[in-house]
Amino acid sequence: MNRMNFIKNFLRSHPRVSSFVGMIYKSKFYTNYKVEKIKYSLKYDAPIDPLELIRVDPLCVQKRLITSFNIYRHEGGYSPVLPGNWDLKRRKFKKTDVFYSIYEHFAEDVPWEQTKAYQRIKEDIEETDDWYKWGCESLTDFRKRCNQIDELYGRIAKEGYQKQREISSSDDPIEKSRTVRRKYPPEMYEVTVHIDRHGNFILHEGRHRLAIAHALELNEIPVRVMARHSKWQAVRDLACCSGLTTLTAKYQNHPDIADIEEKVF
Repeated sequence: MNRMNFIKNFLRSHPRVSSFVGMIYKSKFYTNYKVEKIKYSLKYDAPIDPLELIRVDPLCVQKRLITSFNIYRHEGGYSPVLPGNWDLKRRKFKKTDVFYSIYEHFAEDVPWEQTKAYQRIKEDIEETDDWYKWGCESLTDFRKRCNQIDELYGRIAKEGYQKQREISSSDDPIEKSRTVRRKYPPEMYEVTVHIDRHGNFILHEGRHRLAIAHALELNEIPVRVMARHSKWQAVRDLACCSGLTTLTAKYQNHPDIADIEEKVF
């Protein structure tokens, strides 16, 4: 068993220790969060709040990064502004087997066992010692995980897509199965995206919920912005300083810009 799996198993079997560790992480997070907000307010005209959520049409999130580029190691922080070509190395999200499998399971009634993702993960489990992912250690665990995704789909279809802060862990089929407490505020566990130099969204995390949103044809979902390209931040700064009318209509209605004047003034 590798070191990370050992730590996760230890925390699962010692809930009080897990709770204490979570408190330490949250305290550290909020300290860094406040420092980061101040740093960004001094550096950029347009405000950046790492915990702010914007509402986005799921169909607007079509790509995800394919590079091993590490956002945190590059600059650190929870919502960095980054230069360079990191935003160009991407592929269509719909081409990943996880998205396609979730989509065809719910939209086309294909059994989990017949999906590409299930078959791939089944092979990984059978061929890998000490396999561990998504809190699963065996094929039986993974089947339970699939059942939890079914429950999540049913809840969203019935009650609508809710923010993580609005959901009790006892009401979320995936969260209630966790034995290790979350270390950060609920906003950090939303679908997370990057924004490239042209204002396009790139998926970072949350592929299961995003795939469900596609299958249900939802009009919008809340997302958290992780990284912004420096050229996109320059557009936001322009809107903040000179007003939305200085931008093209495409940018004026962009979710990351539309109400920027209200945030400042």
